[in-house]
Amino acid sequence: MSIREFFGKEVVIRRLSTVSGYRKEFGAIGTADCAIQAYRPEGTSIQDVVEGRTWIAWFDSGQDVKEGDRLTDDEDVIYIVRETNKRAYGINEHLEVLMEEYNE
Repeated sequence: MSIREFFGKEVVIRRLSTVSGYRKEFGAIGTADCAIQAYRPEGTSIQDVVEGRTWIAWFDSGQDVKEGDRLTDDEDVIYIVRETNKRAYGINEHLEVLMEEYNE
């Protein structure tokens, strides 16, 4: 059984790039299939106020996802990529991504 069988979400990958001069903007660089799961279901909190939720996602090992990217799923939830780890051993090679839910 391959890890790709669990990829049930499609996300849009957005990366910060220069528009002109010093002006920067997040632009879509592509879409990717993945699996997303709550890393800490209780969320991160300070004095019982939930500030953010941490999520973990799994992608195909060839996907171009980097720290600082923003991922938007089909429910318009935005995630900020905090860490990426490539698991390039065994039969289930994949990219593991730790991210936080974006709160405006």
